[in-house]
Amino acid sequence: MVAQGQIPKWRVAEPRRSFIPAWSHSTQGLSRRSALLDYGAALGTVGVALAIRWMLRDILGDHMVFLLATAALLPLVVLVRPGAFLAAAALGLFGSWYLFVAPGGRFELTTQGELVGMGIYGIAIAAALLAASLARRLTRRVQREGERAERRLHLLELVTDAAPALISYLDRDRRYRFVNQYYEAWFGKGREEIVGRLAPELLGESLDAFITPYIERTLNGEYVRFEMQVPHRSGQLRWVDAQYVPDRDVDGKVVGMFVLGLDISERKQAEEALREETRIAETLNRVGRALGGELDP
Repeated sequence: MVAQGQIPKWRVAEPRRSFIPAWSHSTQGLSRRSALLDYGAALGTVGVALAIRWMLRDILGDHMVFLLATAALLPLVVLVRPGAFLAAAALGLFGSWYLFVAPGGRFELTTQGELVGMGIYGIAIAAALLAASLARRLTRRVQREGERAERRLHLLELVTDAAPALISYLDRDRRYRFVNQYYEAWFGKGREEIVGRLAPELLGESLDAFITPYIERTLNGEYVRFEMQVPHRSGQLRWVDAQYVPDRDVDGKVVGMFVLGLDISERKQAEEALREETRIAETLNRVGRALGGELDP
């Protein structure tokens, strides 16, 4: 808990789990086992497809020679590594060719249908590889963007937690979506107790009624700055210089607001003390003039 008027300490970030495994004997063993599983699953799936096609040879004859092998390969392109997929594709090609196109071991094209079947098989495999490659690139890009966004958010959290100011974010429903550590310390509540709650639930009806006009102006797109008294966890009312900044989306629509509050209680006390000294000095001055007038002959 941060003491009154004390700047919150930096919180030590927990080490992040890397997406890239460390190169060790254990991870190398896991990688080898994973590769064996991929190759085994891919080759086994195509082998089963060839066996089913063999059982249907009396029904299908020379038609749709590569159909079952192709159907078995399509889901594998996103489930196994590229090397295992290519090995399974080679098994499907030569297995179908040997068993159904050229029984007896003659690897040659004899009819136009066989040539068309080979072409369709090759196109399907190439299209599947291209789609998988694009999907992997997109996935990696999304992962990188997510990692960068997570790092920026973590850095923002560290910076805002170190700031000696009340920092929060409210959505259009006036529900808390973010508060910094100083905000937690001010109200004596954890972040999980604040985020998700409505502003009136935390601030109270009286203060909420006072700030509602300012919130409405901000949600209408206006920057607002004003001073108010906010209850502190100590039970005192402390003066805060509040700034409300509208948050706009890419279309310019206000989707929420940032709140920045600075504790100016000491400044207010100093101003009040100066006013009191000025008032006393003016009173003494008037009394002095009055007494001087009475003493004059």
